[in-house]
Amino acid sequence: MSHPRLLATACLLGLGLLIPAQAEAGDALRLGVFAQYDLLRFDEAPAPLDDASFWRRGRVSLGGKFANGMDWKVEYDFVPDAWTDVYLRLPLAGGRLWLGQFKQPLGQEALLSDKAALFTESSVSGAFAPGRRLGVQYVRSQPWGTLAVSAYGRDIHDAGPDAGLGARWYRGFGDGASGLLHIGAAAAVEQPSSASLRLRVRPETGPKGGSWLSTGNLPLDRQTRYGLEAGWQHDRLLLQGEWLGSRFDAPGGNHSSGDGGYLAAAWTLRGAPRVYKDGLFGTPEPGQSLLGAVELVARYSRLDLPLAGGGRTGQDAWTLGLNAQIGKYWRAMLDYTAAEDRSGRDATGWTLRAQFAF
Repeated sequence: MSHPRLLATACLLGLGLLIPAQAEAGDALRLGVFAQYDLLRFDEAPAPLDDASFWRRGRVSLGGKFANGMDWKVEYDFVPDAWTDVYLRLPLAGGRLWLGQFKQPLGQEALLSDKAALFTESSVSGAFAPGRRLGVQYVRSQPWGTLAVSAYGRDIHDAGPDAGLGARWYRGFGDGASGLLHIGAAAAVEQPSSASLRLRVRPETGPKGGSWLSTGNLPLDRQTRYGLEAGWQHDRLLLQGEWLGSRFDAPGGNHSSGDGGYLAAAWTLRGAPRVYKDGLFGTPEPGQSLLGAVELVARYSRLDLPLAGGGRTGQDAWTLGLNAQIGKYWRAMLDYTAAEDRSGRDATGWTLRAQFAF
């Protein structure tokens, strides 16, 4: 058993002693359990893509809120043996200050909770999102919008850039009754911890199914990330899209760049539509009936990347899906994905997911 897992197991044993106190403590202490199991089956796929059945995520968390407005969260994922969210948030000068490890402010799809994802896997444009890093972030809302500014470095497990600075701005217009429009923009500049970067791409299927594209080792002295995002929701219809990219500066003044984006649509067939909060379209609270919200979703995505030896690679992908909330704690997702890379190779497959979240 690895050291991170030993530490997490010790923490969980301690949490077990605190469970009886949770009901009495209310928001002062919250225990969370979150697990996803996937079945991936390809109809057509070149090697090394292959069928797989696997735990996608298996997380346990502890968090709480205090009367002074502070809140905190500590979460461990047993699947990759890694700490995910580990942060403290507190009110400061009309906004909120984040301290610890959290998702950095770039990528609307990447920032959305994994529990509330529209699809079993994010689009390939997620390759440009920085993900979770250790840092400090300040977020404040004004009539002209909400601005998040973050300074960060490597994560708890010593992965990622030596230093980075990122910012995201977004604003929502209207309300759920007459339609709601969301727009946003984000950017980040990073000093990498390695002299090269290698990006691997999957056809928007789970990691155990393998990747089929790779950039090779791109020389890297500095990386700049950027993105634009938009969404529109009216009644049961949600339309959402993003364009993200990155510039890879190499020693000697050379550089290359890549970009990608997606357009997605969701139609709520049954139950309450998604809820807009903090610049993201998340799922509503589960209802009282056995079958809750049911969504029909579709997405088109495109990715273009440089190759270390010159030239380009990338893919186009279509995904159709059906999501259903079952009771208070369960969710089922079924996605069909068809992707094609720049050389004309095709990959088509199904992903069935069972999700439990408490």
